[in-house]
Amino acid sequence: MRYDRVTLWLHGGFAAGVSTQLLVGLMMQAPRVGVPVDSIGHHLFAIHRMIGVFLAIVLAIHWSWQLAGRASNGMSNLFPWFHTKRRSAVWRELKLFATFRYFGTPKRMDNLAGAVHGLGLLTGSFMAVTGLILFYGLAPDGGGTAATMAVEHLHYDAAYLMWTFMGGHVLMSFRYNSRVSFPSAPPGGDPRPADRDGTSRPA
Repeated sequence: MRYDRVTLWLHGGFAAGVSTQLLVGLMMQAPRVGVPVDSIGHHLFAIHRMIGVFLAIVLAIHWSWQLAGRASNGMSNLFPWFHTKRRSAVWRELKLFATFRYFGTPKRMDNLAGAVHGLGLLTGSFMAVTGLILFYGLAPDGGGTAATMAVEHLHYDAAYLMWTFMGGHVLMSFRYNSRVSFPSAPPGGDPRPADRDGTSRPA
């Protein structure tokens, strides 16, 4: 699938911001009540907060662009789980993708790629929302209400999920674009004709 320019820029900003956040998160030091904070760790935490605000804005634009129907990939492409044909296509493509047993170019994996991007968008959005709550809810010394501290734990737990997603995304992208490993279609073209909604019927 070919994405529109706005979606590509939003995806690039999101990917760059999240990658930076994850790396900064390894070195920053969040304030804790009664715990001294080193200078470098404190500055990195401040950078983490500012990038978080930037990502929240990018995600807000991204969701607005999607919900307005302006994106070249519709909501059903990002979230195929509520569409029978697309959901079946995702599972079928996942099985074929795992063994390189599909014909043609990586364009045949549109449904799987869209579902993966949708999961990343949801994870990033959850981190952005919890991060904004912490941005306004935590005191300068790291103190906060019990509810705020619970949100902080959720935010940190989601970071592990994002690490997993980013690692999987890189591996999938590498395999997705390793065209040398993809068998070419037999004479006569792809035996699995495409449906109108972009999915392909099994051979």
